[in-house]
Amino acid sequence: ENIFTHCNFSAPGSNAVLSLTTSGNSITYIAQNSYSGKQPNREKGGIGISNLKLRLNQQYPQRHSLKFKEDKGSFTATIKLTLT
Repeated sequence: ENIFTHCNFSAPGSNAVLSLTTSGNSITYIAQNSYSGKQPNREKGGIGISNLKLRLNQQYPQRHSLKFKEDKGSFTATIKLTLT
């Protein structure tokens, strides 16, 4: 959802990359997109990230990580799940 909210696909050089990899009993999902650094004109207070954290804690307790990184016009979200 973040990609469609924050990435301006009509701007030159904008991009979005989705990656899903597996290794042994783990799955890693990476979503990366460019952004202008400006927040969209909408009200704050969405529940997306807090809802995601809650669901990960319920479904994969002690078996997940969720990381966010912002760097020079790029935003990356990484979710790693350890399966049993």
